[in-house]
Amino acid sequence: MKFKNGEIEGVIAKKLTRFSDERGYLVETFRTDNLPNKLKPAMSYISYTSPGVTRGPHEHEEQTDIFCFMGPGNFKIKLWDNRKGSKTLRCCREVIGGEDNPVRIIVPPGVVHGYRNISEETDGIVINYPDKLYRGWGKKEEVDEIRHEDKEDEFYLDFIKEDKSQMIWLIGNKGMLGSDIEKLLKEKRMAYWASDREVDIIDYKALDKFAKDKQINWIINCAGYTRVDKAEEEIEESFRLNRDGVRNLALFSNKRKIKLIHISADYVFDGRKERTAGYSEDDKTNPINTYGKSKLAGEEEIKKTLVEYFIIRTAWLYGKEGNNFVYTMLRLFRERDLVKVVEDQWGSPTFTADLAEIILKIIKSDVDKYGIYHFTNEGVTTWYAFAQAIYNKAKKLGLLGGKRQVEIKPIKANEYPTLAKRPVYSVLSKDKIKKEFNLKIRSWEEALEDFLSFLKIKEEKLKGKERQ
Repeated sequence: MKFKNGEIEGVIAKKLTRFSDERGYLVETFRTDNLPNKLKPAMSYISYTSPGVTRGPHEHEEQTDIFCFMGPGNFKIKLWDNRKGSKTLRCCREVIGGEDNPVRIIVPPGVVHGYRNISEETDGIVINYPDKLYRGWGKKEEVDEIRHEDKEDEFYLDFIKEDKSQMIWLIGNKGMLGSDIEKLLKEKRMAYWASDREVDIIDYKALDKFAKDKQINWIINCAGYTRVDKAEEEIEESFRLNRDGVRNLALFSNKRKIKLIHISADYVFDGRKERTAGYSEDDKTNPINTYGKSKLAGEEEIKKTLVEYFIIRTAWLYGKEGNNFVYTMLRLFRERDLVKVVEDQWGSPTFTADLAEIILKIIKSDVDKYGIYHFTNEGVTTWYAFAQAIYNKAKKLGLLGGKRQVEIKPIKANEYPTLAKRPVYSVLSKDKIKKEFNLKIRSWEEALEDFLSFLKIKEEKLKGKERQ
């Protein structure tokens, strides 16, 4: 179904006027004497929309919307006439509204509409005065809404097509970081393909086969061998994934003119740096275990092959999916009265949701500031102090149950022998990424509290379902 640009019968876009003085400003969003005679608003709501996020496209069978876009934030509003018998059937229209162009838009029933916050960092506000009550009187009727965004049909695809210059292939979408990136891609309605083990990065032909006839502008590689201790026994396998697989991605990206974002690790350093500052991107690498050597080998393959790449080194990752230190500690706190944790290794915990945000910010910025970057949450701690924070915050949230008391005992690394040596000091400096992408990075304590609060909400929902 093809649409042409043009006016749409019944759609009225009227500029709103700000009346400003020393106190601020005032805007008349609507008056009954400047609305069509039969249109009488029945309710109102206000919504906040994050930068880059899309609402819609959808349409109503009976309801007319009266949207007011007046700031903060700027929006791209798109409308399609889908009404049989309309004089302007198959017409579509775009309007930019918000802080830079305050506007009121009347959207009749049968006109498909959606809007996206096109601001860089500002949460956008939208006010709507529909002429029908949501779910009818007493909220007892069916919702009058046809959601094209759920169908991902032609209207949805038409709305996101301008994002196809940023079409993303997310590799490793089932992993801890990849799952958070995919969740964010969906929330922001960004166009992407996703794969996990079904497309083996060791097999170049498999990459070619998956990407055949697909438009791809970016690859985010979250795939890799991550079992640090097991790597000492599976040396060949760790290098196959972390070096050879990455070489394939670099060659593939070079062939298709694709920008690559690759995730690396703090383990490329030996941990012997003076503890006055974190490792910078230019500091000498010297991995002390197989995992670190394989990750560094992957970095070298990218640098040999590509110019348009971002390598992001991170550390001490934890997230909602998969195994990580936070989940391990919570399990041990529930099972044991005494938990021993290493106190002489320093680093910075990283919440995968925060790293995911930064990765998409790099793509959205679409700048040529290529190279190696470091990212973790702010602050420096030890595994022991990290464990204490997990315990105290989890106990406060009621995640450990009852009045259970657990002793957390600090031990030296040599008292907890592992197959792979760990860097004693793996703090990464974020100065470069903060400067180049104008970032404010939150502390690891704040991020941890956010993560544990999520677990608490999840736990309460599960209990609620069990009671039902």
